[in-house]
Amino acid sequence: TAIGADVHDVVVVGKGLIGSAAFRHLAERGADTLLIGPDEPVDTATHDGVFGAHYDEARLTHLHGRSPVWAELCRRSIDRYPELEARSGIAFAEPIGELFVSDPGVASPYTAPENVRHSREALGVDLVELEAGAVRARFPSLALPDDGTVLWERRPAGYLNPRAMLRAEVALGRDAGGRTHADIVIATARRDGHMVVRTRSGAEFAAGHVLVASGAFANSYDQLPRPLAIRCKTEHVVFARVSADGRRHLEGLPVMHYDLHDDVLANVYLVPPVRYPDGHHYLKLGANTATDRFLTSTEEMQAWYRNGDSDRQLPAMRALVQRLFPGLTVDGWHTGRCVITRTPHQLPMIDTIEPGLSVAVGGNGSSAACADALGELAAELVHRGGWHDELAAEGFAAVSS
Repeated sequence: TAIGADVHDVVVVGKGLIGSAAFRHLAERGADTLLIGPDEPVDTATHDGVFGAHYDEARLTHLHGRSPVWAELCRRSIDRYPELEARSGIAFAEPIGELFVSDPGVASPYTAPENVRHSREALGVDLVELEAGAVRARFPSLALPDDGTVLWERRPAGYLNPRAMLRAEVALGRDAGGRTHADIVIATARRDGHMVVRTRSGAEFAAGHVLVASGAFANSYDQLPRPLAIRCKTEHVVFARVSADGRRHLEGLPVMHYDLHDDVLANVYLVPPVRYPDGHHYLKLGANTATDRFLTSTEEMQAWYRNGDSDRQLPAMRALVQRLFPGLTVDGWHTGRCVITRTPHQLPMIDTIEPGLSVAVGGNGSSAACADALGELAAELVHRGGWHDELAAEGFAAVSS
């Protein structure tokens, strides 16, 4: 089939946090940009397409990072939040602060002295170490071991609403002339001197360049000529429904990252009660667990999102919430599921893999807070035809499996 006259400069595949940010940055740089990706499914249990990790109301944000590169990416993004909110008219950031906690003897990148020093000296992060008495005085609802390490980052740390941030990025991209199409890309190919993408509905779109930012589903269908070396891990989340009394009990609590001594749970993160679309407020706790597994096919990921056995870790996660917040009354519990996309070098792959085809994939469980900066890196790579950033390109190299 011959290419018609409607050839875009760039087609971005994947309407998640990184893809929507890349869409905005490209459109605002004057590129004729089309963003293709499905909307959030109405009924997860019967959905037969791809899923996104951003189907939620809260993700942690912080300037202090688990490495200098992650910290710099977060700084770039968080600095831009107020502008994005003002220009789009969509509020998504709640700078309520964050605690970084590690139990004695547990190695934590967040309390590692070299990372703490970098955040304080290079980024000027307001990062205060709290003794046990100060923790009890400032956060009386929270019960932590007295002999651990507790760091407190105040504003602008806190949480963001990923659904709202995505809406802001897409709205601004459209304001700049970009267009969107709700569908799933199932193939990319070079034809008649252009890149052509085909969607599940049978539509085709041509472009000078295609940027694949489809997260855990990047290796699905025929979006790429060869699979990326990503590993897609199950992630468990528990939601504790609390009443107005429960919210008052937890008043003033920041978000938290907790590296703890435990046989079942690790790398715990927690968000104080947030209002969800059903009208209830939920305290959210997520973690790596001893039963996590890597999903190796599109069908396995779909099955996990639809009806995976996330309740298997409900007892352990419920017990941790109750240990951290003695006296908190919880009106109901339910679990949720997510997928974390890991890369061999523990940074996203943002790279051109062949002429006209680039990728921005692999959040490693840390990409929500810095998605705007990751989208900008990808947009600059595509728009300028190469890497032009002070961060080393080698750290973001695409790796094939």
